[in-house]
Amino acid sequence: MGILKNVATGKFSLGITFWCFGVLGSLFFGKVGILLILSGNIKFLNAALFCRFIVSVMVLSGITFILKNNKITFWGMIAFIVFLIQTMFMLGSFLFYTIKELFFNE
Repeated sequence: MGILKNVATGKFSLGITFWCFGVLGSLFFGKVGILLILSGNIKFLNAALFCRFIVSVMVLSGITFILKNNKITFWGMIAFIVFLIQTMFMLGSFLFYTIKELFFNE
């Protein structure tokens, strides 16, 4: 739990936060989502999307704290914009599949 807190509070460097936790975390939960779809376990897809959304929010929070505490850099702003867009898409995907499952489930 301490590592996740350090990610969310910006204790790691921008590279570690973006590449290790952001990119690799998103790839991991994306792969889990694809495997759930291919195996037919659509009910657990929301859990994978929610975990990916939480990772995106933690990385976005960490990047925000890094930019706030250190000087604002070009690469920091690019990382912030990338994860802001990803977080919005993850929220949309999670809400879409949740609404689809609640109201249009066969």
